[in-house]
Amino acid sequence: MAPRILLLDEPFSGLDATTRTDLLADLRAVLDDLDTAVVLVTHDRHEALALADRTALLVDGGIRQLGPTAQVLDHPADADCARLVGYTNLFPPAVTGRAELLVARPEHCRPLRPDDPAPPDDVCARGTVRRIVPLGGGTRVDVDPGSGGSPLACLVPAGGAVGLRRGQLLTVTVGSADLRAVAPAACASDR
Repeated sequence: MAPRILLLDEPFSGLDATTRTDLLADLRAVLDDLDTAVVLVTHDRHEALALADRTALLVDGGIRQLGPTAQVLDHPADADCARLVGYTNLFPPAVTGRAELLVARPEHCRPLRPDDPAPPDDVCARGTVRRIVPLGGGTRVDVDPGSGGSPLACLVPAGGAVGLRRGQLLTVTVGSADLRAVAPAACASDR
């Protein structure tokens, strides 16, 4: 007899990448055949997308956003939710000149050298290279936009950071289609 409810608390956290991918696929197939409610706790948006029909984002011990997984992961409600689902780059109105706070995932941000023109509809933020971290298949380039803005991260393909160096001035650019407008993070006193 199958259980009525199954709780999975970070079930893939200690696995290597290959085993993790195989088990995600196997678990999805098993869950599709069960008439069991499953509660999956994860910090990995890819696991949530692979396994969950609905997703709840918990912030400060409470549910901040709830809905269909694809909707929650692609349209976060506020800056806190955005960070949880990978939209870690914040572009405030002071940087973009737009009315709303915009967020983007690092894999959608590109570093441009000062002489390279940005596409016309992209949002841009100028800053200084803070660090460059090779990650195997790609490179993370962290940029300090100055003027009190949060650091920005760009994930570029292998070879995409050739010639960049710490302290170099550049522009971080992101296409409009990859940006999401969100509410600012909620203050604890607002709840």
